[in-house]
Amino acid sequence: MTARTHFVIVGAKASASPDFLLDDLPGTSGRLDVLLRCVRAALCVSHGVRRDVVVYLVLLGGPSAPRALRVTGAEVRFLRPDERSLATLVKKSLTAPREGTGFVTVRPGIAVADGGLDAVLDDLGAATLWLLDEGGDDLRDVAIGSGPAAFLVGDH
Repeated sequence: MTARTHFVIVGAKASASPDFLLDDLPGTSGRLDVLLRCVRAALCVSHGVRRDVVVYLVLLGGPSAPRALRVTGAEVRFLRPDERSLATLVKKSLTAPREGTGFVTVRPGIAVADGGLDAVLDDLGAATLWLLDEGGDDLRDVAIGSGPAAFLVGDH
């Protein structure tokens, strides 16, 4: 199944390294917890996962930045909706050894790339980009079209 909807969440200070504490996620991860809530909202449904959605986390904080993490709903396994489990999954994914360039799969449905928004835009291909801005037009009043769409939002 090809993803129709993509969400790109940019974390201006979210940690690109696995050196954060699970017991103090808001204080040690550059507010990665906010991005994890976005992952949960985009992918999790009652007793399942949205299969036609891909979520990108652009991690711009810390010494390992920039890095990007891709979560593909159609392929991801063992995705639990609680924040701590999601943080553990991200921590393990950022720790996993990788070979190659671009997005490299490190766990089923999860891939990591060195690079920030540029790596994500390269991966998105022909998707129509929509910047979500609080001062912008109401998305419900906009014709999105039938092709793949990518919605970009930042934490600041």
